[in-house]
Amino acid sequence: MKINKKIIGAIIAVTCSVSSFSCVLPLSASAEGELTYGDLTYTAFDSNNDGIGDYISIISCNESAVSVNIPSEIDGLPVTKIEKKAFYCNPNIENVTFPESLNYIGEQAFYRCTSLKDVVIPENITTINQLTFCYCSSLESVSLPENLKSIGRFAFSFCSDMKSITVSENNAYFTSLDGVLFNKDKTSLILYPIGNERTGYAIPDGVTKLEDTSFTSCEFLEKVTIPDTVTMINSGTFEGCSNLKSVVIPNSVTYIGGSAFEACTSLASVKISKNAEVIESRAFLGCESLKSVFIPNSVTKMEERAFDECTGLINITIENPDCYIFDSEQTIADNVTIYGDAVSTAKDYAEKYNKKFSLKRLRGDVSNNNEIDLYDAIIIAKYILGKWTFTEEDKLIADYNDDENINLYDVIGIAKFLVSKRTTV
Repeated sequence: MKINKKIIGAIIAVTCSVSSFSCVLPLSASAEGELTYGDLTYTAFDSNNDGIGDYISIISCNESAVSVNIPSEIDGLPVTKIEKKAFYCNPNIENVTFPESLNYIGEQAFYRCTSLKDVVIPENITTINQLTFCYCSSLESVSLPENLKSIGRFAFSFCSDMKSITVSENNAYFTSLDGVLFNKDKTSLILYPIGNERTGYAIPDGVTKLEDTSFTSCEFLEKVTIPDTVTMINSGTFEGCSNLKSVVIPNSVTYIGGSAFEACTSLASVKISKNAEVIESRAFLGCESLKSVFIPNSVTKMEERAFDECTGLINITIENPDCYIFDSEQTIADNVTIYGDAVSTAKDYAEKYNKKFSLKRLRGDVSNNNEIDLYDAIIIAKYILGKWTFTEEDKLIADYNDDENINLYDVIGIAKFLVSKRTTV
């Protein structure tokens, strides 16, 4: 399926205040006082109303321009600003040189400049506004200055060729490691460059938060290791990572945001945190390679279309009998067998929308005969010896003592249970 970006696209559309993503160059707020300097159109601003211009602001650029060197002065006045949408959707611009006098770049200033290749942000810039370089698909690298304090939403989103982000060592708010953008103390991963060709990436220990869209559309990634310091996976974090094959969400994670793994079409297995409380809307929508999903007892809420369009999904186990399941046929894909308790919201949901339902498997019942017996202990022992294979769901069931390992202690646990059962009888 195509990458579904409806949620992100809707936010961008509203922010852009346009009805579509069509590239129409903006009109200036005032036609009076507009002058040209080479390919640039600018105006002088009189900030204190004394009748004398104080600074120059660039308001647009000739669409045919390929390389632009913005001067530090025009007519003796410093060039300090690039206005909102100044280079908006310019298809030809490849290189822009910024003067050190520049202290402001407006929203969407370089939005969808698809030929722009690299950017060095000047030292006096303290804020990069939202959508400033969004959809600059040829942008390969960006260097962020010492004085930068904030980066707006989607500022560098969908820059499909971006391979690295570098940050001044003296910046007090941001840093980069291996080309990846973090906040200064590396507790928040802000942006992984889409065009980096690594197939595997280990998120550093100490990161607690994966920001919105931080890995969106990273199509080279096949494996991401999430450390047990992460507590939040936010909206769209891994959306469109079409080659991501498996994910273990550590037990430190309590929140899985909307569209977090949407359109991860190669994702064949996912282990959900035992402490996750909410699975937001569209979290796994379109994960068509998923076969089996185990929703732990900690999950209290499963929102709209959480597992919709998972065309390969065979079964989903919902441990919590009181888990809220969004009241829609599309919350869970068709043709999926839902496993749950005899009295549960899972059963009620399945019956209401005519989906297949079965009582959930007992922990330890790897033979799947609805009881724990000697055969289960034997099968687990064979697995430990490498003479048996388990599906991801089987592995969860085989972990009889719930310590996240399949080992001899699980066999012993079953043996003790059988002995106690026999003694009782």
